[in-house]
Amino acid sequence: MTAGWHLTHDPEDTRDGLAVDQYLSLHHVTWLNPVAETIAVALSPVGAVVITALIAALVWWRRNLWWAVSFAGTVACGWLFVGIIKLVIARPRPAPWSLADPLMPEVNNASFPSGHTAFTTALMVGLVLLTVTAAHRSVRSKWWLVAIAGAVFVAVVAVSRVYMGVHYPADVICAVPTALAGCCFATGLWNTVVAKRHSHELTKE
Repeated sequence: MTAGWHLTHDPEDTRDGLAVDQYLSLHHVTWLNPVAETIAVALSPVGAVVITALIAALVWWRRNLWWAVSFAGTVACGWLFVGIIKLVIARPRPAPWSLADPLMPEVNNASFPSGHTAFTTALMVGLVLLTVTAAHRSVRSKWWLVAIAGAVFVAVVAVSRVYMGVHYPADVICAVPTALAGCCFATGLWNTVVAKRHSHELTKE
């Protein structure tokens, strides 16, 4: 949060970040534009809720309710941590009229940190945790592949937000550790409170 206050009131960082946005705006690639726009829509707040709910429902079906709640809670905490900071910091987004080719200007004017990047980070953490706790050893051993694929996906989403000109680079960079902090809080709370009370159900596969 301290970083957010500093960045919001630092005209030099805003100027440098806008220069990056402007450079990308001047070099938009035709086939990349719909990709970035699709990511923006798919990972919007509504899309994020739908994706989390669908995966949680699948986890409930394949494992049990408490694993589904654990997954959804982890993702929600990582995402909500960023949402709270966005409201508190209220950093203005890059102005669309300052860019050569703005793509899908955002109505919400809270720029720091990036909600799309935060949700993707939290989602990947949740998927990695599901992998490392899988019943089959062959699945558990692949956790690092999920982690690498997740890191690549987070990077793609982060770059797409700057590419579209709706975030400064610092917004997407700071979203990752902030979301990770929220996920750590969720897993810590789960392990100390909920898991102890429902350990017999958590062990059912």
